[in-house]
Amino acid sequence: MGVPDSIVDRLNRAFTQSLHDPENEKKLANLGFSPIANSPQEADAQWHALVQQWTTVIDKANIKVE
Repeated sequence: MGVPDSIVDRLNRAFTQSLHDPENEKKLANLGFSPIANSPQEADAQWHALVQQWTTVIDKANIKVE
């Protein structure tokens, strides 16, 4: 995307730290969330896997945009 790795890593560290803050963990749990602090590479891989999974479902179901 053009964002330097150093910036992505810095943002990821700050986000991960925030997710692991006990107060934030409690608030998220009360909302029904189980936060996962993946690395940017893991998040990217997960996103691509989900896109592939749903592309397959859409293709097999022959779903079309109207």
